Amino acid sequence: MHRSLALGVLTVFVTALPTIASAQSVLLRVIRTESSEPLFGALAYLLDEEGQTIRTSLTDERGRALFVGVDEATYRARAEMIGMATVESSLFVVGGDTTILQELRMESSAISLEGIEVSAEANRCTSRPSGEGVAVARIWNEARKALSAAAYTDLSGNYRYVTVRYERDLHPTTKAVLREEEAQREGYMRAPFESLPAENLIANGFVQEEGGDLVYYAPDAAVLLSDAFLDTHCFRLDRIDEDAGLVGLGF
Repeated sequence: MHRSLALGVLTVFVTALPTIASAQSVLLRVIRTESSEPLFGALAYLLDEEGQTIRTSLTDERGRALFVGVDEATYRARAEMIGMATVESSLFVVGGDTTILQELRMESSAISLEGIEVSAEANRCTSRPSGEGVAVARIWNEARKALSAAAYTDLSGNYRYVTVRYERDLHPTTKAVLREEEAQREGYMRAPFESLPAENLIANGFVQEEGGDLVYYAPDAAVLLSDAFLDTHCFRLDRIDEDAGLVGLGF
């Protein structure tokens, strides 16, 4: 029995190796235009001819993103990162059990907050902000890049987190802290904190009653990027820190 089992396992690995070795791959390298330095943490996409996302990855310390086992077809690559202008490659063909090399150069494109007047935009309701030159759309586009990267890391599930959870009892009138507990946790996990599905929050609200208590749910990256959230919430510019010159995006 032991000998038969060992042969069976060996056969599985031997037959699987040629498939992995012969699969088509796309190796994307993302660098900074000004210095030719690799960009670490850029969100890389492999798109089909219609612009639909086929694969997603984050670039490593050398600015590389590898897409393995790609079907024979025509693709284009795209990279985006906070403070950088989004860039796309021209169409290229994958086939013939080869690795296709693509290089994308990203230019700095930081948003200048000078001239953005929060008070002028504060009362405007902008659902799914879009359009060049619109302040809300420009801020949302940068926020979306960060949220997309966060959503990707949550789905990949191979990152190590260190989290600290606080539990407090507050006085109902003075809000003074009556009791506080702190618990630290670390390890590899898919997502350290998750919200309820977007559809649940839209239907039942971000504050829900559970067992006689009120539970407050904050939206995570997946919720903020969902169609259900974007179709039912308005965005506005919000001044976070007057002295530091920071501007935020509220809803």
